[in-house]
Amino acid sequence: MKARLTILCAVSVGIMGTSVCAEEVVEEAKPEALGLEQKLARVYDLYRKNDAVSLKPNEMQVGIGVAYATSSQETFGVRQSTRTFTTQLFASRGIGAGIEVSAAVPYVATSQRAETSDAVLAKKTVFGMGDTTVRILGTLPTKEISATAIFSATFPSGKHELSRNETHTSLGGNLNKVLRPAFVSGGLAWEHDWESNANGLGYTIGLGFFLNHALSVGGEVNGVIALNPKTGAVRDNQSMGFKVAYQTMPDFGIVVSTNTSMGTNTPQTSLGVTTYWRF
Repeated sequence: MKARLTILCAVSVGIMGTSVCAEEVVEEAKPEALGLEQKLARVYDLYRKNDAVSLKPNEMQVGIGVAYATSSQETFGVRQSTRTFTTQLFASRGIGAGIEVSAAVPYVATSQRAETSDAVLAKKTVFGMGDTTVRILGTLPTKEISATAIFSATFPSGKHELSRNETHTSLGGNLNKVLRPAFVSGGLAWEHDWESNANGLGYTIGLGFFLNHALSVGGEVNGVIALNPKTGAVRDNQSMGFKVAYQTMPDFGIVVSTNTSMGTNTPQTSLGVTTYWRF
């Protein structure tokens, strides 16, 4: 039908000496381009992925990420180090107005090594499925600031080094505010380990900037304050991260992140790259 319409318009141009019809055909054939506000909203959604609802009802997003983490500590002359490589699959779906569900399934390979200055005492490599995490996000009815309620549950993949070995849940919320060219965020969450009955208060504070309509950068400080630290895996910890989000195309984006843990746990540094595609 489009080809016939184009031929008729060409005849009209030749006889009538006008190009109005031809211009209209070209105009209709072009896909609708995103405006500046829509582009900024897309890169903001990409940056705030997992912390705010970004999908419309029945809209989906899938992603794949790779990450490398390393940690080490030395006790009485013995240095223990761990290196971990993770590949993770993500899937999200908008299931209603302001409601989104997502799941993340990782495959993990980790190498552990204990050594002194003279010899290697032990080494071990383990690989397999990591713990699966499911999230439900809901936008709260606020006006001046964006608020999101978040529930997440992490289910153990088995009793081994790659797992928490117990179900972990988190219930809380985030507040986000765009103060262009900057945006700020903060949140609190109740953390709970079910088998050991350990509880903690999670927190996060972040600051980011729009560099242009496709690129945003920022940093976050997050951690957990243990409320009964002797009973489980929920322990005091704090980490600082840096993130870059690049919306390469309207429906495709890349997120690069780094994270360094601090506090009582073994210090760990990680680097990750994740790609997302929405449709």
